[in-house]
Amino acid sequence: MAARSLQIPKRALLIGDRSSGSVEGAHFFWRLISFGDSIYYGTEIAFSKFVLENGEELENRGGTPDEICVPTIDDLKTDKDPCLDRALALAHSAAGLPNSASSSK
Repeated sequence: MAARSLQIPKRALLIGDRSSGSVEGAHFFWRLISFGDSIYYGTEIAFSKFVLENGEELENRGGTPDEICVPTIDDLKTDKDPCLDRALALAHSAAGLPNSASSSK
């Protein structure tokens, strides 16, 4: 939600994967019915709705980053984060700094 609200007025460049669109606040309530056998059931009740200042709703829609970046299985196995590396490179460039070494471990 914060990322999208900064992306809309061009105050942030988002790098990553598309979000799921699950932003409404909700509570899950467990209950028990007992008529000889016990049966558990639950109810999820939404209690909030997130609307951006431009009227956009993210629920069930999600957000799309400016640059799609998803680490590969090999990246995850070797504890690398190419998305963070790209973000840091862009930040250094925007600040007029030389590109630093990779952030990955």
